[in-house]
Amino acid sequence: MTPFRVTLAMVLVMVAVLLAAGCIAQSEKNNQPGISTAMPPNSAVGNPFQSSGNMGSFTSPDEVSLFLKLHTTPKNISETSRRNDYGDSGYAYVSDCNGIRIWHYALNTPVSKPDEYIVTASSVNEDVGSSTLFNVLEGTRIENITALNRTEPILSKDKKYYITVDPVGNRYVGEQFTISGSTNLPMDDAAILVQVYSSSFFPTQKNVASDDSEASAPVQEYSTTNVQVPGVEEADFVKTDGKYIYTISDNQVKIIRAYPPQDMKQPEIMKNQGVPVTLFVSGDRLVVFSTVAGPADPGRGDSCTFNESMEFVKKTRIHLYSVRDPEHPESLRELEIDGEYLDSRMVGTTLYFLTTRPLSITGSVSFPRILDSSHQVIIPAVNFFERNDSAFAYDVIGIVNITADEPVTAKTFLLGSGGTVYVSLNNLYLGISSPGKNGFSDQTEIFTFSLKEKAISFLGKGSVPGTLLSQYSMDENNGNLRIATTITDIRENNASLGMSNNLFILDNKMNVLGKVEHLAPGERIYSARFMGDRAYLVTYKTIDPFFVIDLSDPAQPKLLGELKLPGVSEFLYPFDKDYIIGISVNSFHTSRGWTFANGLTLNLFNVSNPTNPTLIDSKWLGDEQSDSEVLRDPKAFLFDKRNNLIVIPLYQVTTFQAKSIYNMTYTDYTGWHGAMVFHVDPARGFTEKGFIKHGNRFEEYRLVTRALYINDTIYTMSSFPHLMSTNVIVASDLYNVSHQLNKVSL
Repeated sequence: MTPFRVTLAMVLVMVAVLLAAGCIAQSEKNNQPGISTAMPPNSAVGNPFQSSGNMGSFTSPDEVSLFLKLHTTPKNISETSRRNDYGDSGYAYVSDCNGIRIWHYALNTPVSKPDEYIVTASSVNEDVGSSTLFNVLEGTRIENITALNRTEPILSKDKKYYITVDPVGNRYVGEQFTISGSTNLPMDDAAILVQVYSSSFFPTQKNVASDDSEASAPVQEYSTTNVQVPGVEEADFVKTDGKYIYTISDNQVKIIRAYPPQDMKQPEIMKNQGVPVTLFVSGDRLVVFSTVAGPADPGRGDSCTFNESMEFVKKTRIHLYSVRDPEHPESLRELEIDGEYLDSRMVGTTLYFLTTRPLSITGSVSFPRILDSSHQVIIPAVNFFERNDSAFAYDVIGIVNITADEPVTAKTFLLGSGGTVYVSLNNLYLGISSPGKNGFSDQTEIFTFSLKEKAISFLGKGSVPGTLLSQYSMDENNGNLRIATTITDIRENNASLGMSNNLFILDNKMNVLGKVEHLAPGERIYSARFMGDRAYLVTYKTIDPFFVIDLSDPAQPKLLGELKLPGVSEFLYPFDKDYIIGISVNSFHTSRGWTFANGLTLNLFNVSNPTNPTLIDSKWLGDEQSDSEVLRDPKAFLFDKRNNLIVIPLYQVTTFQAKSIYNMTYTDYTGWHGAMVFHVDPARGFTEKGFIKHGNRFEEYRLVTRALYINDTIYTMSSFPHLMSTNVIVASDLYNVSHQLNKVSL
């Protein structure tokens, strides 16, 4: 008689039967009044993850939990080789409990090493805060977590508000937990920044706002955001409609009457819950994205109940306002989506948004919800792909019309954590880094979705070796996706076996049509631009190869020419089809093989003969330690096509030799914060028009982060370093930039 043997397939069948029974109960529970569930029918018994083609749908969070257990792989060496010091920061979830406001903050990542840790909690808008210490120990917890008493508030004589931090107690390496406290801040002003860091790690100020530049509307001539795809608007922390400037400053949205410059006035401050991240302006509509925090499982417990099993996650709020009267904005609609803001775009009056919520095997996997003030609660169907990864997340893709009272269209996908977003007029591409097939070098998985007719339709997925630099590493042309990546091969000793760079062309089903591989071995991509049938790539190690690649035949892309320069061009901008503007970090190399940055230059490349690209002009921007926001964010670059003027936010350093009181020679420097303005003409190169000053190195350090124009006035915005928000706006004459017309402090 053959002995009875239990196989893995039989186990999965039994699990699937149990899940199916649980899913029925779950779906009945979800069908509550006022909640719209977009759940698919139960999957076939026998395979809880049976999918149609490349994509399937979950029917319950229990299925998600099982999927994570079966498909989560250990992180490879390259993913875990980050610094030992620990730092974590974000915004607390605040709730009202019998007149006392309780806040909670869930760590984004587990603590990774034994040490003494510091927790600070501070108000974003008020001068009040508190801190506490706790220890992280080696080993595994065997005792139960001891409940500690809440910290009693102490109110000083000169302050009317307080924030407390509750005792944390001893923790162990690898634990991920929630920190709590109390406050008497008003609910509409209770934005609390929490920072957790080891005693050997001092945190940098957290970026509280993000990406973009200007906008669209009235009768004036004014600049718009420097975007990647014409017709596809991108969000930013500064926009203009030709008369008013809309900006994020000190975690508040502020509206400044900017034109005419002599009538500039102090801003109107908008009150909205959460911490504003970025915004759009379109016609008489203002869209503001904010970050808030809330329970992962709504309805579980109440605001007065807290235990270690409760989990809090980041949420994204979209506030829609009418700014027909900008000095009295009117709230029209509000959406709240589970997950942190990832990216957004706008085409006409159609807004596309993406949020992401990282998942863990032991944490909550409840389906993301969308709360709409104009419509019912939506729980989009959760779709998945048969794939392994070291980290998974719920990625929500949504569409909403900002001028019509229409329901939100949204879908949720279980994908890798984070991602790079590229959006064309018709399609959305999401590139996610994941472990490569050899377990060491990474690959990029690309998921493509159609956005036609305001619907979200999955088109295909594929993968290419290497990782992306930014959204500018992707481009759509004639239905094909062009993508540039860098491969870094890592082995167990954490030593790099080398780098190489590649360019791939994929069809709309994400199949590779053609490729150029092994460009500049030992180097990595620092900038990429696609223009029509060409790609321009810059790699770097000791010199700057500027590559021109022919893409006219998708099946046979080929390298046409290259130009080698010292330094590295970290920013490229197409002046027209024959000329490329670049900003490069200069460098010099020692006899020992060391490389040092040595200032910034502005370059103009002639690519009319792609087999022989040439440098036709170069202008000094500053010596060593000079810096520009353009190197980190293309939206900081302003090009006025009307007058062929470019404006470059800049911290300009000039070095010189000086002598000390002991007659010893040393190198000293002067530094100015501001923006340089140039006229560009391919026949004559660059002509400097002047420098807009915001201050020198001996004054308060304010880095200019954005520039825009309205008619014949340039507006430059500066802020403290690492804070992507506006603190000072300077208005200057477009034709005499050294002439300051007005200035407003925010």
